Amino acid sequence: MARIALECLNCGHRASLTEDDLPAYGLEPGTSLVTLTKRTVCRQCGSRVVVAYREEDGTAANRSLVQERSNSNRR
Repeated sequence: MARIALECLNCGHRASLTEDDLPAYGLEPGTSLVTLTKRTVCRQCGSRVVVAYREEDGTAANRSLVQERSNSNRR
């Protein structure tokens, strides 16, 4: 079953849902990811800067699109 992975580009929070979960959010299965991300708000930080991608086999579940922040880069 295809899953939709969501990631906040502000704080790095990640979540996922299935196509079958979309009607609970007022969307039809197969809704475009553009439509989904326009309606998505991060539950952790409230940001609307969210990226979504579909994964067929779960291989993308551990992939992060947000670069890890290190203390050495802060001043």
